[in-house]
Amino acid sequence: MPVADSERISARSPTSRALEAIVKLHSAEMHVVRKDGELDFDAMDKFIVHILDALRVDGVTAVNVLPAASDVKESIHHIISTPGFITSTSRGVVPHLTRDHVEATDAVKWVHVPFETFLERSPPIPTLLDEKHPLHALLGFQNDRHLLSMSLRDPSDGRELPPNGNAFINASCIRGVRKIHPEQYRSFVLACNPDIVIALSDIPFTPPPFSQKRIAKSLERSAAWLASLLQPLSDASSGPHRHHALNILVQMAGDVSIPARRAFAASLKESLFGKDAEQIKPYRCLDDGVLGYVFDLIPLRTSLLASSAVASDEEEQQIPNRRTPDTKPLTQPKTEIVLPEIIKLLQSSLDSLSPEKPRIATGASSPHEILRLIRDVGIDLFDVAWAQKAADWGIALDFVFPAPEAHQSNSSNVSRPRDREDGRHDLGHNLYSSQYATDFSRFAEAFSDGASQSKESICPCVACSPVSPPSQLSYASVDVLMRAPSESDLSSHSTSCDPPFTRAYVHHLLHTHEMSAHALLAAHNLAVADAFFASVRHVLARAAPHAHQPRTHLHGEHFDAHREAETFVIPSDDATFERFAEEVERFCAVYDGELRIFGEAKRDWIAVDYARGKGRMAREKAKQGEEDLATKVETKAEVDEAAVD
Repeated sequence: MPVADSERISARSPTSRALEAIVKLHSAEMHVVRKDGELDFDAMDKFIVHILDALRVDGVTAVNVLPAASDVKESIHHIISTPGFITSTSRGVVPHLTRDHVEATDAVKWVHVPFETFLERSPPIPTLLDEKHPLHALLGFQNDRHLLSMSLRDPSDGRELPPNGNAFINASCIRGVRKIHPEQYRSFVLACNPDIVIALSDIPFTPPPFSQKRIAKSLERSAAWLASLLQPLSDASSGPHRHHALNILVQMAGDVSIPARRAFAASLKESLFGKDAEQIKPYRCLDDGVLGYVFDLIPLRTSLLASSAVASDEEEQQIPNRRTPDTKPLTQPKTEIVLPEIIKLLQSSLDSLSPEKPRIATGASSPHEILRLIRDVGIDLFDVAWAQKAADWGIALDFVFPAPEAHQSNSSNVSRPRDREDGRHDLGHNLYSSQYATDFSRFAEAFSDGASQSKESICPCVACSPVSPPSQLSYASVDVLMRAPSESDLSSHSTSCDPPFTRAYVHHLLHTHEMSAHALLAAHNLAVADAFFASVRHVLARAAPHAHQPRTHLHGEHFDAHREAETFVIPSDDATFERFAEEVERFCAVYDGELRIFGEAKRDWIAVDYARGKGRMAREKAKQGEEDLATKVETKAEVDEAAVD
């Protein structure tokens, strides 16, 4: 393994830069309020620096997130373990999950909200709420449990848009394309008060390749729009300008040009003077006001495929008269073609930037890409749109990291994912397939359910480990008469889990278009993704074979992600990195990185979705018209009835 890659991974801490990142919103209740009632921001800064210095221990990176102006008297503690994941939303809602589902899972910690989905109304609805945290209040997330980030564009949306201008960026909503000015976006951010905001960046969504002039404009606009968001807040009632109240992530620009990406990174570190310096005061350069760096992989993937000799294959044959938008990174990831180039591009952006700040990548198409980006670039956080999209297409994920050994036997009667011709396992089960119509086992073979007595790792999702509520909802007086729980019933309620939902049951729900099928799959897939990242962190922190092992619940190579280790000995950087690199290669060899099950499940989903409603009835009637009269029971009955008459 190249030394440069190992150093890049371990630059921030002895345990691969990010075994745990503590994102902490510190209050200023100590000696940060002067006698005149105004805030003493110098004292606040000293207090925060003191706390951060105390938190800097081996294997832990403390990331400071300053509170918004209205939160100075409020202390909020968010712990985001890295490597970890960010939950994607649609109009601010986790797809398929209700508020109760979100509250019932520990997997959803950082939630990302694309603001463009609210632009169909002017002013946007989230800006109208008179709340301390309008976005949390509107969407039903708890301010003390969920970290909310906000961007203008949806990072999962790679559709073509008109070109941006010098003073505006295009965004897509259900009523078409909207032109948003940097001042507008800043006002939206201040009105919504998210925990973290992603700055505007001029990422082209027009057909590539792009000219050198267009890329140069992209760099200039992205830096200017970041500076506009970094402007300090001023309040006539509170005296002079205060420090910046926003926690900002910057999206790294430069497309597929390595010199352009290096130039943009250099512009972030360049000291500013004159009016430019006054605009972002008290920061000396743009990078001083940035919390971390974001990489949107979807436009990079599109540009790389357009500029290479390998053109995108024709889409799989669709059912006639059915147009379905396809996310090609899932059905045609082409990881081996694009990922090596993406790694080079990301490394070129990060070479001159601080290794202490979080690195976030959106648009990774598989756990294979995630592992390689952690290993080769040191990315801290990822979205898991691929896992959430799998729930749309009826896939129940079933994989672990580290990958199981080839000789490891299946101790349960639960079937594993299918093996492909090349010997690699699928990442899950396509529950649309008829082979699961009579499969009454739990979703995943790699995890046990809560009702079993197995000592294997338990999947805590609402599908594998459901728990009955202590009380029942009563919608009418008859419900109260039928079932009125006594105090003894409530006191004797057990938190033990009910039997898990089965593959056959969800197969039935999928074919009858029941929404609960996708809710169960979404909750399960997020739990599997959470366990995957927990296992990655465990491998990075695990001691060498001769060292003291953590007293955690292990079964073979399966790590119980939901139990904490008490103590462990951190091995040397090289030993940790080499062990992790070996596990990454073995995972890629065991599990199918081409995501063939995604393509198959998507086709089955289209077929079932196309067969619903009036279209299905019309086809059934046409089919009946071709059959012999005696084969149609209802028609024969009508004939018999007519004969009797």
